[in-house]
Amino acid sequence: MKSLPARISIVALMTLLIAPSSFATLIYSDTTVGGPIWQRPTDSGPSLSNTVRYSLAGFFTDTSGLYTIDSAQSFDGYIHLYLGNFDPLDQLTNLLAGDDDFGSNASQIASQALLADTQYFLVTSGFGSSNQGTFTNTITADQGDPNIQLGIIDATGGGTGVPAPATVALLGLGLLGLRLRRKA
Repeated sequence: MKSLPARISIVALMTLLIAPSSFATLIYSDTTVGGPIWQRPTDSGPSLSNTVRYSLAGFFTDTSGLYTIDSAQSFDGYIHLYLGNFDPLDQLTNLLAGDDDFGSNASQIASQALLADTQYFLVTSGFGSSNQGTFTNTITADQGDPNIQLGIIDATGGGTGVPAPATVALLGLGLLGLRLRRKA
């Protein structure tokens, strides 16, 4: 039987292997080409506009504070930020912010208040139906170096999102418990 420090080391290693990557500033690239279609909101609502292709990413931070989201697109693009849940058929529910033009082929949501360990979804899409292509999104904390974690989300909005750090740790402990139980 392994000693307690050896068990703790195993849990720490499992947590590191299971946990999503953490960054002080998160930068990721993707494309809207061939993506699902939705009728996007105009800015932060309350109206809907063009039917366009989109890309979806889920993230959370470990520190509450102000964050800036920048998007550089190879097309006339748009970004929208959602809290907790994203439904492409209920576009105005949970919508926090949206931006179309922050310079040429760029969008920005500046100084947006985000809560720690809360799921957010960032939707990148085109301005019009013919506007699609590649983009690079950057999420940066305005006040320091918290961790920002990104997860892969089902593009239909039905994904489970990114597990919070406490959930990942509990999963690691549960797997260790099952392993130790089998050995006993």
